[in-house]
Amino acid sequence: MAQKMRSPSSAGTSLLAPLLGASILAIVALLGTTAVLGLAVNHAADSREVRLVETAVRSAPVQAVQAALGDARVTDAPEPGRLAAAVEPGRYLTWRSSRLGDHVLARMAPLVAGIAGFLAGWGFWMYRRTRRVAEELVASEAQAQHLSLHDPMTGLANRALFHDRVSMAMNNLSRVGGVVGVFCIDLDRFKQVNDTLGHQAGDEFIREAARRLAACCRKTDTVARLGGDEFAIVAPSAEGREGVQILAERIVNALSDRLELAGGQAMLSCSVGVSIVADDFTDSDEAIRQADLALYRAKEEGRARYTIYGEEMDEKARLRQQMEVELREALSDELLQVHYQPRFSAEGRMESIEALARWNHPRRGMVSPAVFIPLAEECGLIHEIGEFVMREACRTAAARWPDLTLSVNVSPVELARPDFLERARSIMAEAGIDPHRVEIEITEGALLQDDDKTQSLLRTLRELGFTLALDDFGTGYSSLSYLHLYPVDRIKIDRSFVHNLSNPEVEKLVRAMIQLAQALDLEVTAEGVETAGQHAALVSAGCNQLQGYHLGRPGDPDDIDRLVEARRRAAAAA
Repeated sequence: MAQKMRSPSSAGTSLLAPLLGASILAIVALLGTTAVLGLAVNHAADSREVRLVETAVRSAPVQAVQAALGDARVTDAPEPGRLAAAVEPGRYLTWRSSRLGDHVLARMAPLVAGIAGFLAGWGFWMYRRTRRVAEELVASEAQAQHLSLHDPMTGLANRALFHDRVSMAMNNLSRVGGVVGVFCIDLDRFKQVNDTLGHQAGDEFIREAARRLAACCRKTDTVARLGGDEFAIVAPSAEGREGVQILAERIVNALSDRLELAGGQAMLSCSVGVSIVADDFTDSDEAIRQADLALYRAKEEGRARYTIYGEEMDEKARLRQQMEVELREALSDELLQVHYQPRFSAEGRMESIEALARWNHPRRGMVSPAVFIPLAEECGLIHEIGEFVMREACRTAAARWPDLTLSVNVSPVELARPDFLERARSIMAEAGIDPHRVEIEITEGALLQDDDKTQSLLRTLRELGFTLALDDFGTGYSSLSYLHLYPVDRIKIDRSFVHNLSNPEVEKLVRAMIQLAQALDLEVTAEGVETAGQHAALVSAGCNQLQGYHLGRPGDPDDIDRLVEARRRAAAAA
């Protein structure tokens, strides 16, 4: 009978039955197709269960159905307490109705438990991982926000946070009143520390200055590094004008010391500009501008001090801006002139002339170079002025004074220009003057760059025949160290030393400078000789060349012509 009931799909069904087990109440096989449909019923009604089994018996071997039902067996007649499905006349498949799926659950419990454990472990790992990633993201975001508002080197607030704190202080000031102090701070001659001791020492210098500034202030104050050697402070709860002044004095004192750095020693000092803001003032940008103006005044007055903003500073700033406009117009309208000051040997012989820029202002008269040359360096006009002076001086000297050496001042800003050497060559060729007749005066600021480019440029100038002179010798940071590092031919003793020659200590220092130059085979020129006593003292000390009002004032080319002619007649009469 079993053989008779076996259908073409019995092989597939017999394979399915052990796999499905008691989880499937009936198997419906569609003969001649590849589709096998299985239906699992949990707690099905008895009548429906019987019909499903009868359907399965007709399409599959009894053995397969027996395997699916578990305790099923073929009997001759239905048994009490059991369900029965007719297999064939007089033959029944009987089984007990039970909770379907119990057998499968029992057999699959270890697998399900394993899968559940795996999923639980994986879920816990994912939770921990997600939480850790979330915490890292929060920390990273916090760090990014901190870095966006703080200086990475010092940990102080940066420019953005400082401006925000100033705005907050102004807003609070308009509500509750009081006084707010805004400070702009520059470290004096920081570039020289970088150039002489190295950038590592410079960073250490900055960090120490930042630490001292922070120690000067209260927790309610904000100390910021704006960039480079620029710092700023806003004190939102200052105790009146006196409190702001006390803090300014504390800052200047704290940043006045000799520091031991990795590369050597350096002097720490600072210039401070202060704006004191009262309760009727709410413009934060204006408060910062006022503090910056006061800082500029502190630098002008000699550095290592603080200056409180006053309204007269605005007038000076407006005048400076107006002069910049007028200086540009002077260049275009050819209002700049070149005057010349003679230099004499110790024996009184006229040896050279120094070209000096002069600005003949239509309303202000002659404007001092001490006023417009720094202005030209700041606003970028120094290149045009320097080129004008060099070209005019070389053309005039070549045509009128073939026996005199011409000295031309060159700003460090000009030396840094990439095409300076090519411009100098072009001007010499255009004027028809031998470079051996031209002395280029440079200040210590040009040497402080201390890079290969500057050294190469100075060596090339020497190779072309130019003479190099170090101007304002003795007033810089460490002038003596440059005499053996750079190809200098002459030093010029600054007029401040000559003016104080009556002081025995200063006279000793000047004599030491001259002896040092002689030991290094350098020529020496003394500037600012205004009295016969100064002249005699310098000649006695061994100075090679002298320059000053006592010997000859600066003048236009005609004045120099007359002086040359007078000297020629005097020499002929002697």
